[in-house]
Amino acid sequence: MRPLPFPRALPFVAAALVVVGMGACESVPVDTGAGSRVLAPSGVIEGSVLYSGPHPCSENGHIVGNLILLFFNSDQRPPPAGVATTAVNFGVVSGDVLFQNEPRTASGTRYCPKDHGVTGTLTETAPFSVSPFSAGTYIIEAFFDYTGDFLPTFKFRNLPEQGDIGGGAIDTADALLHVGDVNYQPIFTPIAVGVRAGTVDAGPDAGADGGLVLPPQGFVTSNVSVTVGSVLPLARPYFYVDGVTAPATSPEVTTANPNGDVDYVPAATMAQDIQILAPPLAAPAVVSVANVQAFQSSLTSMKLNAGLPSGELAAAVDPSGPFHFQLTQGNTKSLFIWNSGAGIPESSLIPSLYPQVVFTRLVSDPNHTVDPQSITQQLPPAGPVVVMLGITLGPTDDVLDIVFTPPASTPSASTASDHVTTLIRPVAVCVDPTVPGQATLVTPFLEAQSADPTVTTPQPIFDPPTVLAALQPIFGNVTLVQGCLPPGRYAPNLVYPTGQAWTVPNESGSCSPLEGSIDFGSSPPTCAPSGGGAGRDVLFSQGPRSVLEVTASPGSATCAKFPVPAACGG
Repeated sequence: MRPLPFPRALPFVAAALVVVGMGACESVPVDTGAGSRVLAPSGVIEGSVLYSGPHPCSENGHIVGNLILLFFNSDQRPPPAGVATTAVNFGVVSGDVLFQNEPRTASGTRYCPKDHGVTGTLTETAPFSVSPFSAGTYIIEAFFDYTGDFLPTFKFRNLPEQGDIGGGAIDTADALLHVGDVNYQPIFTPIAVGVRAGTVDAGPDAGADGGLVLPPQGFVTSNVSVTVGSVLPLARPYFYVDGVTAPATSPEVTTANPNGDVDYVPAATMAQDIQILAPPLAAPAVVSVANVQAFQSSLTSMKLNAGLPSGELAAAVDPSGPFHFQLTQGNTKSLFIWNSGAGIPESSLIPSLYPQVVFTRLVSDPNHTVDPQSITQQLPPAGPVVVMLGITLGPTDDVLDIVFTPPASTPSASTASDHVTTLIRPVAVCVDPTVPGQATLVTPFLEAQSADPTVTTPQPIFDPPTVLAALQPIFGNVTLVQGCLPPGRYAPNLVYPTGQAWTVPNESGSCSPLEGSIDFGSSPPTCAPSGGGAGRDVLFSQGPRSVLEVTASPGSATCAKFPVPAACGG
């Protein structure tokens, strides 16, 4: 299945029940007229789910896990196809409903048939019906939560993991042609809710613009088929940023941390008017190693270590704890780096590698009072969605190595790595989800001194038409603007094409206000509730220091001439 949104909490949709009391001889009141409606008309999507996968686990007389349906606007999809950060709606088909005839254990011990030699594929179907929806076109991504670990309100448990079974409302014929291709991106079927304005069914007040509207009686889209059948082969790409396993040794004042709080000192900083070198132009067969190294060194980089520090691992994998990371004690190479088969937009000579590295801007909270855990992504109306894109390097952390010796095209033992290093492009993409199909690409410089010292005239940093064309399928119509980068704290995300992703900071790395402050008297540290009592473990490497901060550049001539554009919050 396609990757779900950069780590997020899915919204719960409350259903309103209107109970009308009536006596035996009273007439039923009729709600008529647009102004007298108790509830506005809404849309419903209904159909059936087809599960084709391993026999599920059971425990205490119930099937473990549920089938999760995630609904997105077709023009506001989650990465890598878009920048949606939440599902529009979601539905659940419980495991007990989906597997009504499947044997299950009545004991409190979990029983998984595959662990006892039971093989083969089980096929089951069940109906679903989800509401409300406004008029529009949607896609459905889905997965069966095989482990029962899905918790939509926590970043560390809100996405599919290894062993879950993925799918959606997809072109199944095309998917069958790509069975076993870990890089395959399914074709999702658009699902229309509503009727065209100007038609008889739309009602007299719908207008005549031809867009989708809900008729006065609402609208039901029926016979939607959802299929899940792809067992996800990888664990989520757990990582921690190199060098942030404890509070900083001394205060460091930055734009987003004006008090220098040691718990919020960023892992890396980049000036909003950063000036890099333009890449050397020579063909790789004759390129100077020194020139390529100079170009690479001009970019900000970040090293993301696989898994967790050893002192945090036991708490992270403890089945009685809240985290349930899919890691093992000796698993130091839990990240996989492989070739996507395409080049990066700036140069087809440099392969684009998985996992993708994306930085998402967090809410502005310089005093760490609104969002002390530093985990909330900026969304309208607070500001646009802002993302920065990294370039994934191979295990040797060298651009030339991935040019001459690119990794294999599939994840395997040979592509396992103990870290991923990313070069951070000095560009940001700004998107307002309320204005679909439009985005702004901002960068402080379009030309720069070449990394080749023999070239004395300024050179393009990238070819704008090529880069904009590469971004168009993801972001829609992208406008290039020269301007300084939006300052703030940016959370790193690793994304596999299979649907697993990981983001820091997340809730496992800090304490919420209700949990108290961090007590560093134990290893790992714990939350110390103000009322006393035992607190939960804290995985500090997953906490608020694990960010890139784009720092403001006061007095910058570049930013005075090319300020942060309004589309990026400037």
